Amino acid sequence: MKQLSPFLDGALVGFGVGRCRFVGIRGLLWVAVGSLRLSYFGKSTVAIDAKGRTNLPRELRRKLPDAAGGEVVLTIGPNRDLHLYDAKAFESVLKALRQRRPRTPELSRQIDFLTANATSNTLDDQNRISIPAEMLRYAGLSTRVTFYGAGDRIKLLHPDRAEELLRPPEELAPDLSEFLDTLEVPLEDEL
Repeated sequence: MKQLSPFLDGALVGFGVGRCRFVGIRGLLWVAVGSLRLSYFGKSTVAIDAKGRTNLPRELRRKLPDAAGGEVVLTIGPNRDLHLYDAKAFESVLKALRQRRPRTPELSRQIDFLTANATSNTLDDQNRISIPAEMLRYAGLSTRVTFYGAGDRIKLLHPDRAEELLRPPEELAPDLSEFLDTLEVPLEDEL
């Protein structure tokens, strides 16, 4: 199991399939990318009905693995947002967290928080998920929600917060451009 550098916020990725090299502000860092899918991207804002149901946007729904059979897990995120995983990816995240060492009380508390605030969903015939009332309140959602791809998960948040969060500040643009210019992505045959 590999962990990303603090440069990329310490997010877990891995399971050891390929290597990418980034040269960034903090120098050379290697990131292992593997079976935990890093494929969700794009954003869309859709309605929430009176029963807390919302359609999973088509561009994100198409990325759900066929093996998931429409099974997803919705959990509370750390920033008044919600995180949606396909069921297998959620199990992989939990497995990776359980295998982390040292097993500290803080890590145990975070695992408990993640699992206690998770709910299973199956997409219905209209490709909707149901968001429980307590999750709607937590994320400040009522009539609309913005879904956006965040690598191995789909994040849901209030459209106003999404607008603020996802609009790059002008001062970020040069740094992002320089970072992307240094990205070396392996060819498929190198994975």
